[in-house]
Amino acid sequence: MTRAELEHIIDIEHIIEQDEEALCRFREMILHPGHQKLTGLPGGGSGNGDRIGDAVSRTEELVARIEEERRELDALRAEVYAFCMEIADIHIRGIVVNRFFNLLSWREVAGRAGGGNTEDSVRKAYIRWAERNLE
Repeated sequence: MTRAELEHIIDIEHIIEQDEEALCRFREMILHPGHQKLTGLPGGGSGNGDRIGDAVSRTEELVARIEEERRELDALRAEVYAFCMEIADIHIRGIVVNRFFNLLSWREVAGRAGGGNTEDSVRKAYIRWAERNLE
């Protein structure tokens, strides 16, 4: 596994979070259609069209995309976990599992590592290890 492949899991997690936030906005639009976005223009800007229909359609598309992203995340997490179990250094294994399998922040990883580790120390330990062991 390359460093880019390992770290890609964080990107996927952020994309899912962003898509879920957008999904909440679309659902809010469907539930409360009277709330219009303020544009400063009379009538809300361009033609109103079928705002609810558009929101429903976009919601359905977004739900399908989030489901696909979750499947990709689950598959990648399985690969990451299998990869982590091959790391001989227990300290580094814990850092990598907590960051890239459990998707914790560096601060949370440091807290779980114990022994006076800081956010910066666990991140640097990972970087040093990755530079030596990952492509």
